[in-house]
Amino acid sequence: MRRVIAFVVLGFLLITLLGALLHAFGVRWVSLDVGLIIVLHVAMLDRRGGVYRAPVVFGTSRGLFDIPGVVTALALGYCADVIGGGLKGIHSLELGAAFLVARLIARQVYLSGGLSQSFITFGAALLTSALTLGVRWLVGVPPTLATFGVVVAQASLTALVAPPVMRLLRFIDARIYAEPADSSSLRLR
Repeated sequence: MRRVIAFVVLGFLLITLLGALLHAFGVRWVSLDVGLIIVLHVAMLDRRGGVYRAPVVFGTSRGLFDIPGVVTALALGYCADVIGGGLKGIHSLELGAAFLVARLIARQVYLSGGLSQSFITFGAALLTSALTLGVRWLVGVPPTLATFGVVVAQASLTALVAPPVMRLLRFIDARIYAEPADSSSLRLR
């Protein structure tokens, strides 16, 4: 429960602060999907008895439908919906689906390192954006060519920021579970 609360509060703060920071630098058409990065981090954790296995980014998991992870994903999606406006519930749908897909992949694939985190985040951002475009198309807003450019730019920005944000999340997660802070428990390979 502490983890859910910590990541939802942290996600809300990061969504608010990084959105304002991008706006201050004049970036108005592209947003940073911090909620997706947090959801991917939560989905990729390997926990055995509450212990975080440091080198594992993708690894075995206890189950696909992890209730605290789903709650975290839906709550972060709701925060993004409230802050961002637009269709209500779409980000909750996106992040919930992203959590389940990432959890399924985490049961089969082992990846580690910043480059793989960027690659997976880029793919997940494209898939969640495709889901959003599909839902918007169903309600009468067809995508344009410019929309696809914005989607690729947003996925690229999110993938670029993913490794340092995931490093921060690993640090916070280690503190929540009171692990010893040696260099191997906080290092990404």
